[in-house]
Amino acid sequence: EVYQYVNPFIEEEGGDDGGTSEDDDEEEGSLCDDFFDNDPFNWTDNWTLSHDNGVNTAEGRNETLGMDTRLEFVGNPPHLSHFEIAQISGMARCSMEILDSSLIDIAIDTGLPRTSMTMMEENEVVEESGSTKTWSADLSDEHFEEVSLTEIEIWVTYTEGNDEGDEVTHIVEIMKLSEQTSTHTDQCYQWTLSWADNDNDGYTSAGDAYSVTRTDRVIDPCSDDDEYRNKDFQIMFYDLWADMPTGGVFTPGFGYIVAIMALLASSMITGRRDLF
Repeated sequence: EVYQYVNPFIEEEGGDDGGTSEDDDEEEGSLCDDFFDNDPFNWTDNWTLSHDNGVNTAEGRNETLGMDTRLEFVGNPPHLSHFEIAQISGMARCSMEILDSSLIDIAIDTGLPRTSMTMMEENEVVEESGSTKTWSADLSDEHFEEVSLTEIEIWVTYTEGNDEGDEVTHIVEIMKLSEQTSTHTDQCYQWTLSWADNDNDGYTSAGDAYSVTRTDRVIDPCSDDDEYRNKDFQIMFYDLWADMPTGGVFTPGFGYIVAIMALLASSMITGRRDLF
């Protein structure tokens, strides 16, 4: 869900983090860099060569720099498999292993269950004025999962118990984010859903925003005592690729996803208003 891999071969440019030039000098290079940058095969005062169980070893010492080095070669013709350089009677050490590419198998495991993306929001606001209520939020600067707007939907839902005592989630309105805006009128309200792709890149990215506005119907309004008026409407996002709400497999309320799916299938067949 969140990639932890860091490429160890990327060289970071110094000075961008506000550090001093002295800090940069201390962080430049390593013992390994020093070795390869200074005529490595003439670096030692002498080389000692040995062979054991198919491994050719070259060891050397540079008394001036106070360093020992060790190189191991395998195969025929031999290729470098291990390199190490260390301070004599010191703590500094650098070593690396060169792997045989024929022994490495990198593949994508397509059998793993899919997990949904996470919408990292900020500035969440719920405003109510007269007959209008609006839910809105932005994707924060910490949001990093850029997913195509065609793969994410915004849902308006509410949950209530059924005759069996189970919690059932009802879908009021659905809009694919790529649609940008959508309007729907139900038995009591007119719903307007909007997604602002502020950088116009077609993906969920920091700075994008949504708003959902609910307004009382003007024509043929429902009565003030209509139970539908007291529903606790919620805004959620749904990942079509993962086939589950955003937030990963451990999304709160994950237990009723099956019920949501059943209702979604019903809405496709009978129409959304029949859900009520």
